[in-house]
Formats: sequence, C-alpha cells, structure tokens
Amino acid sequence: MKTLVIGSLVAGVIAAPALAGSSAVVRELNLNLNAVGNEQMSGYGYDNPQGGGPAGALANLYQNIPVAFGGLGTAGGMTPDNLTLMYFFVRWTQTPALYRPQWGDDLHGISVQGGGQPAIVTAIQYGYTQNGPLTVPHIIKLYDMVPPSEPHINGSFAKGPLLRQITFVAPPITMGALVTLPIAPLQLPSGSIWIKFDQAVSTQNTFWLSGGVPYGGSSSHGGLTLTYKNEVPTYNYYYEPPNGIFSLGGTNRMLGNIAMGLRGFHVPAPAVISLLGLGGLAALRRRRAA
Repeated sequence: MKTLVIGSLVAGVIAAPALAGSSAVVRELNLNLNAVGNEQMSGYGYDNPQGGGPAGALANLYQNIPVAFGGLGTAGGMTPDNLTLMYFFVRWTQTPALYRPQWGDDLHGISVQGGGQPAIVTAIQYGYTQNGPLTVPHIIKLYDMVPPSEPHINGSFAKGPLLRQITFVAPPITMGALVTLPIAPLQLPSGSIWIKFDQAVSTQNTFWLSGGVPYGGSSSHGGLTLTYKNEVPTYNYYYEPPNGIFSLGGTNRMLGNIAMGLRGFHVPAPAVISLLGLGGLAALRRRRAA
C-alpha cells in the first residue's frame, strides 16, 4: 500500500479562489479486482478489502466510504434475493463513444451533524481505479439543490447553481485508490448538494467507487444519473432500479450511490459566537486587571 501526496489543480472556481498550495493525498489500496458488468455498467469488485488500510482523517460532513477503507459507510442490508450488497468500482457503459458519460448523485443532510448549522466544505474524498496507465484529469462539480429534494426524472432537471468546479489530475491507478482532495473553503447554501464526476477525455477509463449507505444521518436517493456531456442539448438519464439496487451480473448487487465523503466544519450558531465574544472580552478584562 502506498500513499502519494500530489499537487492538485483547482480550476474553474466559482465564487471562491483556488486554495494556494493545496495537495491531494492518494492512498493506493492494492486490491484484487474482479470484473463485473451489465448492459448499463462495467467495472470491478474486490476480494481483499483488508488491504485498504485507514483512510486517514475521516469525512465528517457526509460520507459513505467503505469501512474496509477506513470510512464509516456500509454497503447496505440484504436485497430481496437475500444477496449481500457490495461496493464496486464502476462506470457507465459508453454508448456512443463520442459522448462523455458522467456520474451524478444527490447528497442530503450534510448539516445534520452540525445541528442544522451551515456547512463549510474543505476537502472531498472519493475512490477510483483505471483501465490503463494514463494520467487523467478528474472534473468534480458541486451544485446547490433547489429545492433539496428535486424530483429525479429523465431529462434536464434543475440542479441549482454551480457552486464549485474542481479539476484534479489523477495519477494512474490500476488496483484502486482513495483520494483526499483539499479545496478552497466552500460554504453550502443548504444542507443538500448535487455532485457530478467526470473526466476530461473522451475515453472513459476511470471507474468510480460506488455503492453504500451514508453514515450519521445524511442520505442519498438510491439512484444515479448518466449525463452525456457532448450531447446537444445535454440530457440527464436517471436510473433508480427497484429498491435503488443495481445488479452487475450474477450475485453482484450495489446500492446506487457514489461512495464519497465531504470534510469540513459547521458555522457556529449566533448564540455560540456571542458566547465566544463574551469569553474574549472577559479574558481581555482579566489581562488588564493583571
């Protein structure tokens, strides 16, 4: 298992500057990967999760990172066929090759663990593997969700305004990796966002870690969108199978969520800020009295 600290490219920032000197930590997981797939998705499962090791500092605003990688998310309960749900590195089957299919997922309850106070995101965690020894720019977009539970339907549904676009030049990984990517602090307008993963090349050789129940009161609908980037007009296809569970052939089942985490902190309530201010005044008076 190797941990790489790699300079990250933070570009296309909306309403905030790039974080100077930011860097990504890429933890190679050294997994044994097994091919899976159906007519919609293709990718890999893994059979030695104990090789993943700790994920480092855990995401505390939202996460469904696998426990085996140091997270707190779980793959879910039993499917109707009594088959255990799993995490997989998967991608949309690319049809036709001209288009760039993207992942899209909704993240809810981000402010839950902060008592409903606004959340400030300072880092993103996600997992991926690749098919081939290529360095690939990953493009991550965060949108506000207005309203928070926007109906998920086929077509171009409203995601709210774009809050941030991050481009990270991801190193070649063929046995799985977990990325911790610092970003310039971003305050979320609400407790829900829409997140989209893409790569800046037409050949889709990145497989995103997916599946899992979010931890700590946050949530996500059991479905994913497929967006054809180069289709005109851009069109979103939303897939939410029965119970939100995707079948990847044989006994392979996964819950339709991107496995990822958001790190950061919550803005203190006004009352807390007032108390902090009073505490500072009291300390200043004590110094003067001394």
